[in-house]
Amino acid sequence: MIALVPFGESHLDNTFHWLSSNRLQVEFLLRRNISYEEHVTWFEHYKADESQKIFAIEYDGLHCGNCGFKLINHIDSKAELWIYLGESYLEGKGIAFQSLTKLVNIGFSVIGLRKIYLHVADFNTKALSLYRKFGFQEEGKFVNDFFIDNQYISIFRLYIAKDR
Repeated sequence: MIALVPFGESHLDNTFHWLSSNRLQVEFLLRRNISYEEHVTWFEHYKADESQKIFAIEYDGLHCGNCGFKLINHIDSKAELWIYLGESYLEGKGIAFQSLTKLVNIGFSVIGLRKIYLHVADFNTKALSLYRKFGFQEEGKFVNDFFIDNQYISIFRLYIAKDR
C-alpha cells in the first residue's frame, strides 16, 4: 500500500542519507554535498515556506522516498513537481507511478493547480519513461543547459494540464 504523508522531522535521516548517495546526486543534478546541519536548517525554513508542499512516500509503512511541489504559484495555478525513490531496491514495483498518481491528484484537487510541470535530465531515461507513461507531454528541451561534472546536460521540461 502506497501512502503520501506530510514530510516531517522523522523523515530527515533517511532523506539526508538518500541525498548523499551518488545515484540521487546524479539524477537530481546536485552539485555539492550538504552537511546534516544544513539539511536540518533547510527543514526549518521549509516549514514556513508556503511555496512548497513535500510528502514522504511510504510503502507498507516504510519511508522509501519523497515527492512534492515547489515554486507553487497560486496566481498562475501552476507548480513544479519532483519525486524520487530513495530505496533503489524497490524500483519496478509501481511505487513511483502510484505515488505520482496521488501527487498529481493532490496538485489538481487539493492545491487547485491547472498545470503541473517538471524538469528532468535527458539521460534520466527511467524518469522520462515514467512521466510519459503517466501522460506528461514535452513542453521543451533546454539544450546543453546545465553544467555538472565537466559536461553540459540537456534538460526536458514536461507538463500535464488539469483539463487533459
